[in-house]
Amino acid sequence: MVTLGKKGTLAARRQAIATLKQEGLVRVLFDEIAPGFESRAGGYTRILKLGRRMSDSSEMVLLEWIEGSEKAADTEQVEAAAE
Repeated sequence: MVTLGKKGTLAARRQAIATLKQEGLVRVLFDEIAPGFESRAGGYTRILKLGRRMSDSSEMVLLEWIEGSEKAADTEQVEAAAE
């Protein structure tokens, strides 16, 4: 969806509406969320493995949204330097 929002074309907007079924959400996606990811070529989420759940041994993960702003890029650089 973010990739569609970055395209910004009418066809991309119609495709997003067809998938999400809510024009208000599509408007937010195209006007507020997608512009923050203009410099990012993909990788909008981060998956951190948490191990297995005690009750049924299912693998658990933490799915983290990567912020689409300059602040997030600075945070990633600081984290990389700390490692």
